Amino acid sequence: MPPTIRDAMLERVGRLHPDTRTVRFERALGGRQAPAPQASVVLCRAILAEAQGRLADAAALFAEAAGAWQCLPRPYDVLLARER
Repeated sequence: MPPTIRDAMLERVGRLHPDTRTVRFERALGGRQAPAPQASVVLCRAILAEAQGRLADAAALFAEAAGAWQCLPRPYDVLLARER
């Protein structure tokens, strides 16, 4: 996720309930084999955990997101998740 999108999401955490949106998105995926959207869900969960101060959870989720992106041809996303 580009930093500008991430920052906008974090800025609006209190008003838009992105955790609810993340859950809805995850449910919409269901059991589909959609690696990029599934990696995005993990990344969203990591960003939300970080914003809520759950840093240990965030670190684990960022590592999981990096692993998910690694399976795709998305090196930039891998590096961004690892950096976080």
